[in-house]
Amino acid sequence: MPDTDRPASADAAPPADELGALAPFRHGVFTMLWGTWLIANLCMWMNDVAAAWLMTTLTDRPNWVALVQTAATLPVFLLGLPSGALADILNRKISELRAEGPHAYKGIRAIIDTLEAAQIAKPIAELVPIATIKG
Repeated sequence: MPDTDRPASADAAPPADELGALAPFRHGVFTMLWGTWLIANLCMWMNDVAAAWLMTTLTDRPNWVALVQTAATLPVFLLGLPSGALADILNRKISELRAEGPHAYKGIRAIIDTLEAAQIAKPIAELVPIATIKG
């Protein structure tokens, strides 16, 4: 026996395009941010691979390659949790402005490192601190 108390629109399913995983891409801001982060992550992964590859050409010891990878990811592990907690406590506008400074520094540093790498190979002792700074 059909239930007459409910309106007919309650039984209707939402359109199929709203249920898909790609539905957020209909919003231009989401698409722009998602694409920006995709490109940024690809660049960071390429940087990590390039640093490890450069270390393998400078030395045959796997410990140095592992040290470069550790130095590249260590700032994320050490600063990720405290920065997330501070982001919830502090004023977000001020925090965002302070956070943009290191990003600009990393971009400039990446350009300088690329120019230097094209001219000479970095010594082993110099590559680990640079990987930590880029973090």
